[in-house]
Amino acid sequence: MVKTVDPVQELINTILELPGDKIITLAGIDGILEIDIESNGKIGYTPEHEEYFKDKLAKMMLTGGGLTIRQFLSVKVQRKAPNGKMIWIPKKLLYGVRIINGTWQSISKTDMQVAHCMDCETGEPLKPEEDLIFSELKNR
Repeated sequence: MVKTVDPVQELINTILELPGDKIITLAGIDGILEIDIESNGKIGYTPEHEEYFKDKLAKMMLTGGGLTIRQFLSVKVQRKAPNGKMIWIPKKLLYGVRIINGTWQSISKTDMQVAHCMDCETGEPLKPEEDLIFSELKNR
C-alpha cells in the first residue's frame, strides 16, 4: 500500500518543527492572511483560527500562492525606535514557500533576499531590514 502525504499537513508539520514563535503570511487569490504560531505549536488564538488557516492553506494548494514564515529567534539586539526610545528587538529568520499544483516548494534564501530587498513597483533596490536573516525551509 502506497502512503500518500497530505501536502497541507506536511507543510504545517515543517513549520511547527521550527523552534520559537512565528508569524505566517499567506498570499493568494483570496488576499493576504497573517497568523501567529506560538513556540508551543498553538496556531492562532482560538481553535477557529487554526481551522481557518488550514482551510486557506488547502485552498491555496489548489489555486496557488505564496507563504512567508518569520521565525523569531531568542537573540535580541538593541535598536532605537522612531520615537528615540531604545528597545530590544529579536533577530528573525525569514523563509519563503511557493504553493502550486497541489504541492509546496521552498524558495532559496538568495531569491528571498532579492525579492525582499526590491521595490516591486520600480525595481529599485531597498535597504535590507535590520536583524533579518534570510533562510531556506527544508522540504521533507
